[in-house]
Amino acid sequence: MLFNSNIFIFAFLPVTLILFFVIARFSKMDYAKLWVVFASFWFYAYFEWTYAPLLLISLVVNYASSHAMTFFLRHEDFSSKFWARFALTIGILFNVIFLGYFKYYNFFVDIADLLLGVHFPVLHVLLPLGISFFTFQQIAYLVDTYRAPKTHLSVVDYAFYVTFFPQLIAGPIVLPSEIFPQLRSRFFATINYENLTQGLFIFSVGFVKKVFLADTIALAANAGYSVSSLNFGEAWITVLAYALQLYFDFSGYCDMAMGIGKMFNVTLPLNFNSPYKATDFQDFWRRWHMTLGRFMMNYLYIPLGGNRKGAVRTYVNLVTVFILSGLWHGAGFTFLIWGAGHGIAILVHRAWHNAGYKLPKLVAIPITFLLVMLLLVFFRSTSVEQSINVLYALVDIQNMGWLEGDFRQYARDITFHSDLVVGFVFAGLFIVFFMPNCYEFLKRFKFSKIHIVITIFFLLLGFLFITRITPFLYFNF
Repeated sequence: MLFNSNIFIFAFLPVTLILFFVIARFSKMDYAKLWVVFASFWFYAYFEWTYAPLLLISLVVNYASSHAMTFFLRHEDFSSKFWARFALTIGILFNVIFLGYFKYYNFFVDIADLLLGVHFPVLHVLLPLGISFFTFQQIAYLVDTYRAPKTHLSVVDYAFYVTFFPQLIAGPIVLPSEIFPQLRSRFFATINYENLTQGLFIFSVGFVKKVFLADTIALAANAGYSVSSLNFGEAWITVLAYALQLYFDFSGYCDMAMGIGKMFNVTLPLNFNSPYKATDFQDFWRRWHMTLGRFMMNYLYIPLGGNRKGAVRTYVNLVTVFILSGLWHGAGFTFLIWGAGHGIAILVHRAWHNAGYKLPKLVAIPITFLLVMLLLVFFRSTSVEQSINVLYALVDIQNMGWLEGDFRQYARDITFHSDLVVGFVFAGLFIVFFMPNCYEFLKRFKFSKIHIVITIFFLLLGFLFITRITPFLYFNF
């Protein structure tokens, strides 16, 4: 079930929300939370019913590991600490194996075949939606519980934390400290009209980004990656279009998730803050998929030693983190190259910065965007060969041209002509670089008549184009 579908907007969301407040009003708060957990499992199983048991297994094993850890950490003797570390290790190993099998088994088979000539059987392994997100979230809970022992959570609160449907499929990756205080608030399950109106406004903004902008610009991006060859003009439109499609698709999802969370009185962490306005790659990762970057920093980079063991070790740690970040996004060599590219760019930036150099903002932003956009060619391509072909077309000045037959055919549908789609690409560039983002709106948000008008307009605009229901791109990760 997609956020941008009629069944979600007109049935699932209002029914779940209304019953949440009704149950909380006439019963215990835990029952209201339990209802949301049940609805979240139903939401997850709607995509594929076999996903739900896998999510339940992951939840039960991690909860049991954390429960055992909490039990042993109540004591301060050596043996108790040993068994607490043992429980932590078992929990993390389970998550790594769980994620590795379902997401990376066939990739590891390809590597073994390439490097060692060992032929393992290729399996048609089911990839559960959002497995990376809910697995990382539970790893964060295990590690945080071990680092700072606290009263163990009830199974209802833990299940709510893991399965809360706005962030279950594509994040943000929520830390325990960000959500548990909200769940314990006595105002948690009471109707808050400010949160409802603010949430609906944010949801409407994300809805338009996804349905009207991302899905329209996608026609040009998909066209470029569908035709056999590209001329110079088509190649540039293709890479621009995909960069903007990914931007509006992911930004739209983050806005919709945050808006839905607000309706349930849950403030989800900011995950997206105008990343294409970044002045360097370090700044980019402070703005793009912020909760993933935070997870990689706290639970991988720092445990590896961070910057505490000399310059060489720091550089190795950084590249390692970004390579793993690339593989987190997908099990393939293109994602590995994309991650390594970002790691190398970070190293170049650090060397440049340490040497005392600094580019003017008006120069730094376009250069950073250009490099990010070029690396996204690997992110989008289905093979390294396709990536090289697209990159070559970008500099093939002997094959100058504009939109031709095959590209035009792919880059159009019953609603938009291909030239109009290209117009959306340039309009998207203007919005990205010159319009305030949703976070900047929120900082000065006070619901008024103009916000009501904007909310209704955005919802109606989205409904006009909801006939093209497409999954969010980050569902693949």
